[in-house]
Amino acid sequence: MDAVCVKGSWDVILEQDEKGDLLGVLVYHLRQYRGFSMILMPPMTAYSGFYFFYPVGTKGHTKVSYQNKLTEKLLSQLPANSLYYQQYHPSFTNWQPLYWKGYKETSRYTYLLDKTLGEAVLTKNLKGNLRRSFRHIIDACDIVTLDFDTFWPELDNSFQSRAKPNPYNKAVLSNLFTAFSGTEQLTVKACRHKQTGEYISGVVLASDRVTTYYIASFYKPSAKPSGSLGYVFWKSIFECNTQICDFEGSMIKEVEFFLRAFGGELTPHHKVHKVHHPLLRWGLRLLKPDFFV
Repeated sequence: MDAVCVKGSWDVILEQDEKGDLLGVLVYHLRQYRGFSMILMPPMTAYSGFYFFYPVGTKGHTKVSYQNKLTEKLLSQLPANSLYYQQYHPSFTNWQPLYWKGYKETSRYTYLLDKTLGEAVLTKNLKGNLRRSFRHIIDACDIVTLDFDTFWPELDNSFQSRAKPNPYNKAVLSNLFTAFSGTEQLTVKACRHKQTGEYISGVVLASDRVTTYYIASFYKPSAKPSGSLGYVFWKSIFECNTQICDFEGSMIKEVEFFLRAFGGELTPHHKVHKVHHPLLRWGLRLLKPDFFV
């Protein structure tokens, strides 16, 4: 959170039992903007919010009761705010306590890939044209590691060449490179053409103990062979010592089509919001009607 909260602060609310054992947490990013205090998602961050720690042997009906009770307790301890907006991790499946408090929800989707099946099995599950493109790329390209000073210009130039704005935050990405330097938590790879030495695509992935998450990528559409982004993405996933890859999805049709080709399981997660300040509610409705879409 230190790396991504570049325009505000962050905090965490803890709920513990009488022994001091952790029951649940609520992580949030707080930003001040033109007199409004807002809980928002930090840039380049897919998930935040509630995380629960269940006692061993917790049954289904007990788990729901546990979720309801903790969600309400944690939510009640948030600082006063004009706007609340968070996207929850796919493991958070019960947003009913927020609905009862007047919060609104939009479903989003990601793709989760179970890496425990092994690379050979999962490669067979790739969409045919993606898998076939790998054959040409293996002969023409190498997979190499990049530092930030090399990766960022390549990423930035790839968007400029397509006359598209760069959607990534340079300060955040730089912070991530610095924070994870010397660890296995950040994987930065590029597909380099053997003959020209050109970097034709690249990807940044971040990992915790269980899951690898997509962070950023670039590709050069005019470069040959085509399909290099899919290849560098795929090979990088299996360099990470994790069980799951979270592609972090997209509601953009073309991006969803690309991510679907990797064979992951379509998985919903919740985007939840509530506008507390009447002036902000009116302003968003008028000036940014698609803010929560």
